[in-house]
Amino acid sequence: MSHCQICLCPSPHHAVNCPVATGAPVAGALSQQQVNDYQFTQLIQLLNDHFEAAAQGQRAVMEALETLTRAHLSTVQSIEAIVDRSVRQAFERNRPGAN
Repeated sequence: MSHCQICLCPSPHHAVNCPVATGAPVAGALSQQQVNDYQFTQLIQLLNDHFEAAAQGQRAVMEALETLTRAHLSTVQSIEAIVDRSVRQAFERNRPGAN
């Protein structure tokens, strides 16, 4: 939880005499625009982090899909080879004069 830099109360609450609550100027304190700019920068960084995490997740899914596709292709090729061999063997057995 964040706290007021002046009165140290949990934000958004302030002590009764806190200059932030009363609007009195405070030497060295951040202006509202500076606070807004900082919060905006933090939000942009947070969004960037989330987008990067999503992109990494998407890359992992694509890599897994490519691996599964290669495994599927290998399985199909193996099945085709077995079927071809079986068909050839059956043809050789049933060819006239093969007995």
